[in-house]
Amino acid sequence: MFRLAVPVVMAELGWMTMGLVDTLMVGGLGPEAIGAVGIGSSLFMGVCIFAMGLLLGLDTLSRMLLARVASTSATDGSATE
Repeated sequence: MFRLAVPVVMAELGWMTMGLVDTLMVGGLGPEAIGAVGIGSSLFMGVCIFAMGLLLGLDTLSRMLLARVASTSATDGSATE
């Protein structure tokens, strides 16, 4: 189970580090710039989470479609070997 969790943990640390680096790079520009980076980072994360959920749902639907096509061709006897 630990081997499965490592890539997820690394990805999350990468996202957090990206937000930290963005904040550090605009820190000298003032509080308005830091606020803008925070808002932008939050919006970006929201879009990414939505896209990941959409792609995970499409993965399930495509596998169901492929299984249906495979079972139909197996019952029809039209499978080629």
